[in-house]
Amino acid sequence: MEISRLATMQAQWGPQSSTPGLSIELKEVGRTKAADGTTQIAWQISGKGFPADQKLVLIRWPLDARPENLMGGIQFDSQGTAVCAAAPASASGAEHESGQALAAAAAKLTQPGAAAAPPAPAPSKDVPPLPPSCAAATKPGQPIEIRAAVAPGEAVRVALVGDSQKDGKPVRMGAAASLVPFPIESKDKGCTLQVIRGMKNAAMVLVEGTGFPVSSPLKVDNVSDGQSRAFTVRTTPEGRFMMASLPGLEGHEEGDTTVHIGGVDPAPSLKTPEAPAAAAPICDPSVTFHWGKDSYKLQ
Repeated sequence: MEISRLATMQAQWGPQSSTPGLSIELKEVGRTKAADGTTQIAWQISGKGFPADQKLVLIRWPLDARPENLMGGIQFDSQGTAVCAAAPASASGAEHESGQALAAAAAKLTQPGAAAAPPAPAPSKDVPPLPPSCAAATKPGQPIEIRAAVAPGEAVRVALVGDSQKDGKPVRMGAAASLVPFPIESKDKGCTLQVIRGMKNAAMVLVEGTGFPVSSPLKVDNVSDGQSRAFTVRTTPEGRFMMASLPGLEGHEEGDTTVHIGGVDPAPSLKTPEAPAAAAPICDPSVTFHWGKDSYKLQ
């Protein structure tokens, strides 16, 4: 149940967990090679729909860890770029309590449906600490940058959240986004199949498909060490699907799993056309990935 909940939260991180009308996007601004040979990537955040004066908290959700409240005091400038706003030298007790409630709201964004959740309860000893101000490391007006080194198939997940007022009542607002800098994917005849790490050792992965026939049932085959498991999923009206997979085998510390599409069944129809209808596009992208011990390696 815990793995299922984790997979659901990861799959919904993005527009599904964002306040309607709000969105953010990670934009890569540079890559460098570190001394250990890993690739360090930097991103800035652009957003739409946020009030110009809204103070926001930045959240990052790393693999195998709880979401982190990285910094507060963030705003969007006139160009839609997240920047550090000028921070006061000190905060009053009331401001500190407001910040604690904001941090709690940020943590709750990781729960499905959190965008429409009721206001956060009063701060307590269980509330996350107030995140540091962005001014501690970034000059006022300077774009906020996120830097990270990731493994193949690892998603970078971030969110910006804040408190607002609606009809005189406090409401939570925010938007989440994710991207995979080094995708594990395959393409065939316009279809794309991608494996996203749900855990560092890939004990759980998300399998995402895009470009498939819309609203159609698919057969998804998982083959690990000669053992095959078949699943049936249905694409959305946009031709997309997302499912969780547990590739591990009992008695194996590691292994390789191949995921491929076993077939696309066209939707049944009661109509009898005069001429035979064109066959539904059949594609078979196939992805192989390593899981288990020592499978997590930074790119």
